[in-house]
Amino acid sequence: MNNSPYIRQTASVQAVMFKVLAALLPAIVAYVWFFGAGILVQIAIASAAALLGEAAVLAARRKPVAIFVADGSALVTAWLIALTLPPIVPWWVTAVATLFGIVVIKHLYGGLGQNPFNPAMAAFCAMIVAFPAMISQWPPVGLPFAVQFDLILGG
Repeated sequence: MNNSPYIRQTASVQAVMFKVLAALLPAIVAYVWFFGAGILVQIAIASAAALLGEAAVLAARRKPVAIFVADGSALVTAWLIALTLPPIVPWWVTAVATLFGIVVIKHLYGGLGQNPFNPAMAAFCAMIVAFPAMISQWPPVGLPFAVQFDLILGG
């Protein structure tokens, strides 16, 4: 008996999350092409905030930190948040958005798969409400990276 298309193999959370991250790479390349390398700084900030926030909440909930941090779900949330925000938004906005998505939306509702909202999109909505002027300022195409970096850090 051969496997029909409707018979699926089991996939781990980690495998799915890393496939999502891989699928985001072409979009990130296009983002860098049009808006510059500032998005790479934002992705790094969001990733660090997501991993630290996830680890802190898991430790507070007395859950195994290494297993859940390594599943990649926090990184997917971080990358999606970074991709929705302007690449020149101050670093702390990206960090606050990411921590809100991970700590409040993901973990307050019980963790992966328990939340009624997408953590990345809920964080984006919260930032639109909290910081509408910052979230609506996109750089012109071709803004040099040094200028973007100064805006991110000096914001």
